[in-house]
Amino acid sequence: MNAAENIRAPAIDVVVESALWDAQADATVRRAIEEAATALGADFRNHTLAVLLTDDAAVRRLNAQWRGIDKPTNVLSFPPAEMPGDATVKSLGDIAIAHETTAREAETEDKPFAHHLSHLAAHGFLHLMASFTRMPAPPRRWSSLSASSWRASACPTLTRPRAQQPGSDIHARHRRAKS
Repeated sequence: MNAAENIRAPAIDVVVESALWDAQADATVRRAIEEAATALGADFRNHTLAVLLTDDAAVRRLNAQWRGIDKPTNVLSFPPAEMPGDATVKSLGDIAIAHETTAREAETEDKPFAHHLSHLAAHGFLHLMASFTRMPAPPRRWSSLSASSWRASACPTLTRPRAQQPGSDIHARHRRAKS
């Protein structure tokens, strides 16, 4: 069963706010999140999440407002707000992705843009899963999802530049970049 046929995946609402995004971005994001959900093996029926495809200016505002960091970033994840009652459909949260930063990183890392977008969508989803399950951080095994679950989606360079040797750990690279 491919991710598009996966009835256990969450409902995904993609909002394209910036004209910088091409027509394939919506499908790329959906496929990445559906495959990440499939790789996790959990049942996400009756769950939903929203993805905002926007620009650096909008992500910079969100980053400043919610994280106190006045600069754009590639992806932000927002856990769902606590809602009273017992809703039939539960929100997993929201993800925002900035086009210019995504494009710049893909070029710097010598990755196809769509592969990097897939990685960021999945990365944002995994952070929502950490919030949703009340984990302090994504489990170490999740880093392997980035490398393994998208090989079938024609994204072999998702987690590393073409020139880099195999064995890349995206979370380790991400931690090094932050320090």
